[in-house]
Amino acid sequence: GATAEALDRDVVSRHRGEAVAWYAAGHGATGFGSGFGSNSVEVDQRASRPPRAKALLIGVNYFDPVTPELTRLRGCLNDVASQVKVLSGTYGFKTDAEHMRVLFDEPAPHSAGAMMCGCGAGKDEKGGAAVPAALRGFTPRRAPTQAEVRLGIQWLLHDARCGDTLVFHFSGHGTQVPDENGDEEDGMDEAICTVDLDWYTNMGICDDELREKLFLACPEGVELVAFFDCCHSGTMSDMKAIRVADASQLQSRKNRYGSRGKAGANGDLGRYCPPPPRAEKRSAMIKTLHTSGALGRPLGMPPGRRR
Repeated sequence: GATAEALDRDVVSRHRGEAVAWYAAGHGATGFGSGFGSNSVEVDQRASRPPRAKALLIGVNYFDPVTPELTRLRGCLNDVASQVKVLSGTYGFKTDAEHMRVLFDEPAPHSAGAMMCGCGAGKDEKGGAAVPAALRGFTPRRAPTQAEVRLGIQWLLHDARCGDTLVFHFSGHGTQVPDENGDEEDGMDEAICTVDLDWYTNMGICDDELREKLFLACPEGVELVAFFDCCHSGTMSDMKAIRVADASQLQSRKNRYGSRGKAGANGDLGRYCPPPPRAEKRSAMIKTLHTSGALGRPLGMPPGRRR
């Protein structure tokens, strides 16, 4: 909506302004070491490039998911379409393949998801039953699978240099998955749900991976702005500092929308994907093992440096 787009404009403007000011003040790549190479000539050449803006935007409506827990959403592709308009129209982000990559799912004409919602290509964009016009020009079409999200993060960070602005956006379900390394006190990692999440070989992209491969991998001097429009969004970066709403804000939202979030005209009840019993059982087992010390590191101890 208009409020969300205004917030996006404010956040991106502030971060991009800081990045340009940092670069203009002469803070080149020299002295940052990690991510910029050690050859002084190469560093000088990299520092001379003007700041660049790139964006990885991911929206998942779960038209035809592989597991029933991934219930159908209707606003996620429209969220991404709004981001495209704000970033390109207000901030001058280029929408070519070098500067913007968009991952989204779409209804197949004869898929179960298409028949359930009576949708097909070209129908009911506003209601989330078809691909918005703002996204149709992005080629090649890339589905929001686990593999494509990982490739997208690599693409986003590739050749990132001091002064650049990077935007990561995810709209879809968030969930919890078994914590395999013992850095979560509740025995559960948070995760964004890719369209091919299956709870067996694919657990989506968890917060540990986002921290390591996206946030901590971002070179010094590069501004990274991340939007998570999903459940567990406040801790999805798994970073040391997070911002939370105060008690009055939380109670006000609960009074207005209920405990599961906003129930709109299209029937969305929130963007939380509950893990199946087998995942919850494994999480409880892991928590017990960590608490007893059977797996070595005490429960809640981070696996590596956080910043």
